[in-house]
Amino acid sequence: MAKIGPAGRMQLGRALAALRDRAGLTQSEVAGGAGVSIGTVNRYEGWQDQGALRVPTVRAIAEACGATAEERDSLVTLLTSQERGWWLDHPALPEILNPLVSFEAAASYERVWANLLVPGLLQTPDYA
Repeated sequence: MAKIGPAGRMQLGRALAALRDRAGLTQSEVAGGAGVSIGTVNRYEGWQDQGALRVPTVRAIAEACGATAEERDSLVTLLTSQERGWWLDHPALPEILNPLVSFEAAASYERVWANLLVPGLLQTPDYA
């Protein structure tokens, strides 16, 4: 079982949904092929559930979608390599902020767009 943060869950869920879409299957068909319930397929594709994800279930869903061995291994690596994150159990951080902090921790860059305000680091003495 792996308990990963929202950013990792979103990546995994989108990858599984993309495999299913590529195969042209419904969640019901994938569930039947993987030997799991429709709710399980929905839970794995929908990244907001907090339940633990299982490697055998990820493999089974990917196989039911016709994923290659390389794709299945990539999904398992994604699932097992994710860190849970310090913020998920921190008492001072409200649960509603978990996805935001998770995405921030996984980000490699940030883009800021402001049409009415120049960020402080870009302000010139004349502007200030």
